[in-house]
Amino acid sequence: MEKLQDFLVNIDPLKRLRRLPEYGENYTKNLIKKIFKQEGLIILMYDKEKIVGCIAGIIEKQSKDNLLECIPTKLGRILELFVLDSHRGLGLGKKL
Repeated sequence: MEKLQDFLVNIDPLKRLRRLPEYGENYTKNLIKKIFKQEGLIILMYDKEKIVGCIAGIIEKQSKDNLLECIPTKLGRILELFVLDSHRGLGLGKKL
């Protein structure tokens, strides 16, 4: 997650984003809470014993208003998708 935040900081055109030292641990704890709360899943991709990519997603609940106009449906939402620079262009994001 820290690599992803570093990437976002670097491409931020307004230069408003930053990553403080405690960001990674704090973000990961909050992501895991959200995953458990909303029928989610985190999948890690390894190259030997090194994590090179991840995807995190949840099943969103339909609101009462939405159910008035749509049949009940399980809607998936990807919260995070990241592949290390060194492993991009290999189709790993599609596999995740």
